[in-house]
Amino acid sequence: MVTFTKFGSCVTTDLFNFLNMSKYYPQYVYTGINIDTALSQADISVPEECIVAESGFWIKMQKYCFHHEPFDNLIKNLQSDFFIFDLCDERLPLQNWGGGTLVPVTWETYRTSLQLRKKQVNIDIEDWHLANRNKELYEKSIRNFMQSIKKCYDPMHIIYISMRQADYALDRSRMKIIPIDECPKKGLSDLQRRKKENAVIDFAESIMKEEMPDIWYINTPDNLIADTGHHFTLHPLHFHYFVYEYLADCVEEIADFNANKLCSRQKVQLSMDIKKHWLQMKLDTLASNES
Repeated sequence: MVTFTKFGSCVTTDLFNFLNMSKYYPQYVYTGINIDTALSQADISVPEECIVAESGFWIKMQKYCFHHEPFDNLIKNLQSDFFIFDLCDERLPLQNWGGGTLVPVTWETYRTSLQLRKKQVNIDIEDWHLANRNKELYEKSIRNFMQSIKKCYDPMHIIYISMRQADYALDRSRMKIIPIDECPKKGLSDLQRRKKENAVIDFAESIMKEEMPDIWYINTPDNLIADTGHHFTLHPLHFHYFVYEYLADCVEEIADFNANKLCSRQKVQLSMDIKKHWLQMKLDTLASNES
């Protein structure tokens, strides 16, 4: 079995649903967490009854945000074959909880904050901002995060997935591709907000590429399409299944290369680039047939 430590958005988790998990297993999963949240130690006493979440997984992730050791210490204790990540959760705003802990603003943490206020729990919650408000400090955080990864994984065992939020979605009720802003869904960022959020991801990725130019890169086309039929409902990062099939194929190809080395790394990267081209063609065809 090939094991993975996964850090990033739900996309990097969902792709494993398209892999044989008896062979490729995400052993450690961290989703809905910013780099700034992970880097520093956190120790906030949030009463269990105040944590609002839609699943046990999101209870676990919130508890991590409220109480964890620094990422540099954490990653040393994670024993997996690969570190796989994306930077899309850098789009999440941050709030200062308890006078120093930066907590990502998700639907879960937002509702938990409301519950804390309702129960009059004495935790100051303030300072809502995007991660790149101070670019100099943010760049330092990104570099520190990447340095921690490089201490524990060599470049051949680090996989980065590059993507941005979709602006269009397949509306399965009408079987049409429409702007995602025409699909009403509470809590979704509008187009202008997504541009700001994607700019944060752009900046983080540019620094990451300077720090780790030799890792595996799985690139995605610009025409990504969300899907109202996604099992976690509509979101700009809940893609059509074509995307997950592509990502899963690439992860499998990388893992198999590291195990067998039957061809050159350049050939594997070329193969993934060809797969990306075919994904773009399939998404273009989907849009032209159903719009």
